[in-house]
Amino acid sequence: MIQGKPRRSLRGSHLSFVAAVAGMFLAACSSTDTGEGLGETAASVGAPPVPNGQPTGFATQGTAASYCPAVEVRQGTGILDKDEGTELAYSANIIGAQSTCRIVDGQLRMKVDVGGRIAPGPAAPGAVQLPLRIAVLRGDDVIYSELGRVPTSANAGGEAQNFTYTDDRIVFAEPKEQNIKVFTGFDEGPPG
Repeated sequence: MIQGKPRRSLRGSHLSFVAAVAGMFLAACSSTDTGEGLGETAASVGAPPVPNGQPTGFATQGTAASYCPAVEVRQGTGILDKDEGTELAYSANIIGAQSTCRIVDGQLRMKVDVGGRIAPGPAAPGAVQLPLRIAVLRGDDVIYSELGRVPTSANAGGEAQNFTYTDDRIVFAEPKEQNIKVFTGFDEGPPG
């Protein structure tokens, strides 16, 4: 309970906000973006542009890939609610994700950017490490799976805030077929 109100009211209003932001975020995303991922998406809504209009870092390696699989939030893993005793510690939500792909030395290099929001509850712990997995499948075979930790904070009485996570270590042979699936989501399981 939050000051006499059911916890559901906090989550309901938070989810309405997240749904609205998700619509705006996803409208700006592209699964074949050759820029700097979420940073470039932010540029379209007022963030500073790339210096001199030239792409940097990941976008300058190799050549653009003709096929770059889209990222999906795995069903049931887009929301992470943590309780401390009987009170909500925090609620984290994945708002959107995108991939950027380059061909480097015959290998497909992929960068996955994930964005979300965390809202503190009355039992918020302060520092939080959100467990976020990126998995890449070719057909039914897992070719990459990594459990990352997203450092962020959730302070009792504080405001909800955004978080971002980037994994740019995904490398595999350039696919001959468009049969690659990329998933992300919160995962409290073992790292493997």
